[in-house]
Amino acid sequence: MLTVNPASKRISRLTTGGLTAILLWLALPAAARMYQWVDTVTGSVQLSGAPPAWYRSEMAGPRVLVIERGRTIDDTARAVEPTRSQALRAAAFDDSTARATSSQPATNASATPEPARASALDQPPPKVDQLEEFKALLEAWDREQSAAAASTLTPSEPPASSFTPPRP
Repeated sequence: MLTVNPASKRISRLTTGGLTAILLWLALPAAARMYQWVDTVTGSVQLSGAPPAWYRSEMAGPRVLVIERGRTIDDTARAVEPTRSQALRAAAFDDSTARATSSQPATNASATPEPARASALDQPPPKVDQLEEFKALLEAWDREQSAAAASTLTPSEPPASSFTPPRP
């Protein structure tokens, strides 16, 4: 009979709990700020990680909801003081430009140029024997596929039935 050491069970629980805590901690930064509005032309809801151009600006635009970690943190339908509005707009666009620049490739990285590939027009046309060989391969593959499909549709033995007809 197999016996389990209680100490190893405790270590296993601690390891599982620790790994779960680490994974949850790593998932926290994944909660991004989202901007939601309704497109006035199509009527569809738009979601974006970057603020729309009219967000907290002087120009009019659709209502924008700002959602972060599942909570609404700003709603442009609510009037705020002009200084607060400017601060919200600056923070939104500073965050989006910081994200955009950090996702761009480094400018000092040197790319090795790929050699030019010959276009299909520069290739010689296939020879007749190559075409015949290809057709034969396709026909063989088609026959194999048809045989496999037929064998799955028609089993070699009829299925065993547990039903017995009643006697008259």
